[in-house]
Amino acid sequence: MKIAPGRTLAVVGESGCGKTTLARMAAGLLKPDSGSISFKGRSLARWEKKGLRKNMQVVFQDADGSLNPNFSTRDLLLEPLLLHGLSRSEAEERLPELLSMVGLVPDLLHRHPHEMSGGQRQRIGIARAMCLSPALVIADEPVSALDRSIQAQILSLLQSFQSDSGVSYLYISHDLGSVRAVAHDVAVMLGGLFVETGPAEDVFANPLHPYTKLLLADDNCSELPFKNYSVDLENRQGAEEGCPFAGCCNYCEPQCTKGVSGLIEVEPERSVRCRMVHRIA
Repeated sequence: MKIAPGRTLAVVGESGCGKTTLARMAAGLLKPDSGSISFKGRSLARWEKKGLRKNMQVVFQDADGSLNPNFSTRDLLLEPLLLHGLSRSEAEERLPELLSMVGLVPDLLHRHPHEMSGGQRQRIGIARAMCLSPALVIADEPVSALDRSIQAQILSLLQSFQSDSGVSYLYISHDLGSVRAVAHDVAVMLGGLFVETGPAEDVFANPLHPYTKLLLADDNCSELPFKNYSVDLENRQGAEEGCPFAGCCNYCEPQCTKGVSGLIEVEPERSVRCRMVHRIA
């Protein structure tokens, strides 16, 4: 999978499918057991940590856990600027701009995280991520802990940054509504595997993998060709066990349980990991 400059790739799937593990590997916080991850044409393993953090930032789901509770807003915003070479006076001069950038007021500079709302804390996290003008931001469920009205504001903020700076996003979510709002491309994950990838508009309009169909079906699951859906994602050992959806899909053939198909390109920029995809489509 690739993320083009100025585009958003959303990774979707149910809890436990591997989305957050993927995000942590992409950010260099976990090492993959196999395969490789490249950023800006260079293997992630070859990046010096400080340079990687200047070019790639993470916005976490839990703003409380990512903000030092002993720091004031001023300290939280100054920290990345000082670490990456600005003098204190230069960094101080940028504080009003950073607060304005995320729709906050200077009165918050003396407050600590516990003295702010969830939406305010998430905005501080976004300001910290954006203050170094990164090329890529990994957003791991950035709005799932917020109420709907605040979610819309945060998503609009992310889109505004992308429009202004050309930043790319790896957007991790199980909330298909937010994915529809921000994603250019979608990768559907099940059991640690991408089972369908493609432009968001095409995937939502015409899902091809049986699991994607189920994921997008909402209340119409009874009309789809599936048995009772149950996949034990936590206890799966990997691709050698076969397609993680094999036990739930009426299209399943014996070979589906003996290994996993590679991603099959069915249309330009669209791929599906399913041996039966031509029968399904």
